Amino acid sequence: MKEILRFFKGKTVGVLGMGYVGVRLYNLLSSVPDIRILALNRNSLQTIIELETFDYFFNCAGNTGDFRSQIDETIDSNLFLNQQLLKYLKIREAFVYLSSTRLYGFSQDKEQIFDEEYTPIESHTNIDFIYNGTKKLTESYLLNKSTNLKYKILICRLSNIFGDYKKHDLDDSTYIKVLIKHSLNKETILIKQNLDTQKDYIFIEDALYGIINSVINSPKSDYFNIASGKSYSLRNWLTYLDLSYQVMTTEAIPLFSNISIEKAKNTTGFKPVFYLHNLNKQHLISNE
Repeated sequence: MKEILRFFKGKTVGVLGMGYVGVRLYNLLSSVPDIRILALNRNSLQTIIELETFDYFFNCAGNTGDFRSQIDETIDSNLFLNQQLLKYLKIREAFVYLSSTRLYGFSQDKEQIFDEEYTPIESHTNIDFIYNGTKKLTESYLLNKSTNLKYKILICRLSNIFGDYKKHDLDDSTYIKVLIKHSLNKETILIKQNLDTQKDYIFIEDALYGIINSVINSPKSDYFNIASGKSYSLRNWLTYLDLSYQVMTTEAIPLFSNISIEKAKNTTGFKPVFYLHNLNKQHLISNE
């Protein structure tokens, strides 16, 4: 990872969105000698846009939390913000947008593999389409705009990222955070999901490596699954965390989300290295 980061030496880099991923990406890139890196939020953005030309710009901002009750905020951060960024930013090399493998949904078929070309069919009137639909439209907007730009646009579809949490990160925004909190507090958790439903989870360091590899090694504007390529069930997590639980669910059929990372591997050289079997509890909670 450290050798790859030398690519950014002497470059001007913007990171928008100081959330879980943005902060860690900013901290990682800040270790590069002679880099000019700016941590940005929506309030500081307009002034910076007028003054700076970026070699690389990472948009890590986005509403991925309670989109069901924050409809306007979700549409604004996923669609309108990116439209404004492309309209006003001055970029030399690449713009990076963080999307999500959530777009693929789930399958009842354990053998179903979701690659980048998989297109799920879903009702546009369903509330979930507020998130999925704006992500899809934003991806389409960015890739079609890129044909008339002099720089690349990279879209990184991230799976469920975990690890390197501070204690103040452990809110209820993701189910893994809820599980970890119960484990730390030695509390029994009530499970309302099928224990064998599976999702892809990627360790934060692998996710950052995947994002950076996409920027450096993709020869053109493109989109990639940045995932571990391995799905874990809720049962796997409960065992790993040694968590006491009770089950109360009517979900009889498990669902599966198996994400292909072959395109990212073959195009960018991306190769995850962290999986549950080689992670200890210290990887989940970092020292403050």
